[in-house]
Amino acid sequence: MIIWRRFGFLVFLSIGLAFASWFLLTNLIYGDVTTTNSDTVNQEFNQVIMFAFWLPAFYNFIFERLFCRNEKSEVLYNVKNEPVEINNYSRFFFIRNKYWTYILLIGYGIASIIIFLKQF
Repeated sequence: MIIWRRFGFLVFLSIGLAFASWFLLTNLIYGDVTTTNSDTVNQEFNQVIMFAFWLPAFYNFIFERLFCRNEKSEVLYNVKNEPVEINNYSRFFFIRNKYWTYILLIGYGIASIIIFLKQF
């Protein structure tokens, strides 16, 4: 089963790149967070997590602007002079790449709001 078409794998890549960036950022700033029990470190760590939730949408937006900006639908005519529409849009799970930016923005935005509200 093919789950992406053309540059649809960039959605998966943007999510993976965002989590790799988050992992690198937390290890550079805080070191090993699993061994510390300080409340201030945990609150700051939650703020870094909330920032990292916005990264997949940002990376997907950049990838979509760089690689998928010239995609369009073409209409060709067969031998019987009937129109046949061919679309060359990049898709991931049958959803176009440009819509994945908004899906990631809303989904991870809701997750970051939930994490923010759990702090109080």
